Amino acid sequence: MKSFSNCFSLTVVALALAGCSTIKPAIAPPPMDWTSPKPNSHGTLYRFFHPKQERVWKGVSPALREKAEAVLAQLAAEGYDVRPVEGYRSPERQAALMASASGVTSVGAHASCHNYGLALDSAVFINGTPSWDLDNPHVLAGYMRFGELSEIVGLNWGGRWTSLRDYPHVELKAECGQSKWAYRHGRKLPVFAAAGGPSSYVLARALAPSWCPAGMEAACLTWRNERRVTWSVDSPARVCFVTLPNIGIKIS
Repeated sequence: MKSFSNCFSLTVVALALAGCSTIKPAIAPPPMDWTSPKPNSHGTLYRFFHPKQERVWKGVSPALREKAEAVLAQLAAEGYDVRPVEGYRSPERQAALMASASGVTSVGAHASCHNYGLALDSAVFINGTPSWDLDNPHVLAGYMRFGELSEIVGLNWGGRWTSLRDYPHVELKAECGQSKWAYRHGRKLPVFAAAGGPSSYVLARALAPSWCPAGMEAACLTWRNERRVTWSVDSPARVCFVTLPNIGIKIS
């Protein structure tokens, strides 16, 4: 009887762990708790010790910043040092860049999403220095992952453009179109606030296709705390699997 009991226990554990496979369950996962507070990856303490980084965000739309910060936090968790390098760009600077024929931009003043705080350029840093060397496998992978995650949260990524691929660039395309229309017609420029569910939860949901079976929440929570990604203790306790680039990580 004791042997049968041990066998039965092992079978239950095996079935429970099988529930954390990479295969999506046929039943939809439980809904996210959108009432939980949004994880704050760049709070007051961060801004105090990183004044240069904070200056980059000046003039950037809150709607864009919320999405971009979630992407950058996820990249950091995956081992990529990606930082914002330029957000809002004045029309005067835009005109100067256009006149310089440096290849940084192909449009004049008021024609770039940067001029409305609705675009952001970020760079992959290597040893504290920004790099645009796409021949470096790590740098290239960083920009590709940056684009992939940005598209998940609804940003338009310059790496998809056909005429001039701009891997560091992301923007709020629809909002930018509205702002350009308002400028051309002499209307007041619209203001876009962060809306909807926290982008960090959107990423967590997209990167976690499997959910722990009932009774495994404690193991999932322990695993998640050991290998923290973008979610926090406020996130659903049932997430137990995250897909990193070419790596499948599973609790054991």
